[in-house]
Amino acid sequence: MLPALDGFYSALSIPPSNDAVKNYLVGFQYIYNQLSQVLENEGVSEIVPNIGDRFDATKMHAVDAVEDEGEPNRVMKVYAKGYKLHERMIRYAMVSVSKKKEEPKPEENKEEDTIHKA
Repeated sequence: MLPALDGFYSALSIPPSNDAVKNYLVGFQYIYNQLSQVLENEGVSEIVPNIGDRFDATKMHAVDAVEDEGEPNRVMKVYAKGYKLHERMIRYAMVSVSKKKEEPKPEENKEEDTIHKA
């Protein structure tokens, strides 16, 4: 059921390009809300990190890391929500996290390499 919710969530996050698509999205939102409510009634809760949140390994799975000038280990993108059943983790939220920019390594003097090889 979670992949179906993911599909709805992805579809609803894209701005509609015309009125016909907007009308479909209203229906999708209604179905998504009903599914979410049924799961919530059964004790399932969503884990939705926000961009800029500190990475929390107890709720999130980092699927990749991107260099950033800001503070490392911050959520840069959310690929999929996480879910818990009562206090038990069903699925970790899939996120991209920031990492410190790597300083370029100084190149070794190529002339010295050529001299040593000769």
